[in-house]
Amino acid sequence: MVSNFDPQSIAFLTSSQALVAEGLLDAAILRASAVDAAAAFAHVREADFDNPSLGVIFETAAELRAAGLPHDPVIVLDELTRRGLTAGHVGAMLRKHLLDVVTSEAAASPLAVSSYACAVVSDSYRRRFEILGKSLVEASAGFAEHDLLPLLQSGRDAAVAHAGRLFRLREATGAAI
Repeated sequence: MVSNFDPQSIAFLTSSQALVAEGLLDAAILRASAVDAAAAFAHVREADFDNPSLGVIFETAAELRAAGLPHDPVIVLDELTRRGLTAGHVGAMLRKHLLDVVTSEAAASPLAVSSYACAVVSDSYRRRFEILGKSLVEASAGFAEHDLLPLLQSGRDAAVAHAGRLFRLREATGAAI
């Protein structure tokens, strides 16, 4: 079987599964119809992205779509510029990531938006547990006793809410197991 996959087209992606899914989700979203993107826009949050620039790109596309506007690369860049987010060093990084996303569109399938969205939210869910675990270890050594249980409870509540969102996304996209 011959693959159309061109490794050069997604050279910006690292070996991190999360960054691969995030980049491909953004690339697919920018090409997807509003119908194909609906579940992702409903369940994926900017905070789910490990790469902040990719999260901003996604969230901007979602906000444009919610306003009834197109969410293609040109319109997203225009909106980012209008908001003043493309200025300075941070803006240069954001523009670079948008360019990387646009040039990786050949590797992303707009038909796989829901699969990419599930991967992004799932990776974020796992990162949540990693961060919570590290926070609890650090807190156990130095927090006052009365602050330990509230930290655990807030982490639990956030993880339960995240699990519910991941389940609803999988259910909405037919990926529920």
